[in-house]
Amino acid sequence: MDLKKIGLLCFLFFFANFVNAQLKIGENPNSINAASIVEMESTSKALVLTRLTTTQMQNITPLRGAMVYNTDTKCIHYFNGSQWNNLCQNSGLGSFSFVNNGNGTFTINYSDGTSFTSQDLTGPQGPMGLKGDKGNQGDAGPQGIQGDKGDQGDVGPQGVQGYVGPQGIQGDVGPQGIQGEKGDRRRRWSTRDPRR
Repeated sequence: MDLKKIGLLCFLFFFANFVNAQLKIGENPNSINAASIVEMESTSKALVLTRLTTTQMQNITPLRGAMVYNTDTKCIHYFNGSQWNNLCQNSGLGSFSFVNNGNGTFTINYSDGTSFTSQDLTGPQGPMGLKGDKGNQGDAGPQGIQGDKGDQGDVGPQGVQGYVGPQGIQGDVGPQGIQGEKGDRRRRWSTRDPRR
């Protein structure tokens, strides 16, 4: 066998294995369901669909089942083989709503009364991260506005009357004043009426 035939045989062998291969994206890459072609698993990342405007979306004709996020309608649209359908509106297939069951599963409730509940999609808990350094103390905030003056309080009860103090010491008697002069009796008579 020449080298060309050996190379072609190796290529066909690897190509056949690739065609039958499965792809797991995210956590636990070695654990994949046997019925899956592609699986995605993460507890901290999300699947982001192609984001297109309505004009851009209408300009492509993809395979049936294709999905995009329309930035004009802010909703997911899917292609049914002939036209794009808005999943946020009733597209003839009935409306539905999602319910987070709080245990790692979600339920889709359809308008015809049927529902679908997913498997537990919670992945394993990751290791605890390292505690970060303590941050610097922030600056003091500005002083707040002074509040309104409060109402005047009630008048308090009258206090108890104080004790009467002792009487003070009596002062000394002052000196006697000078005696006045005695008046002249004759002079007094002269001032009387002469007819007397």
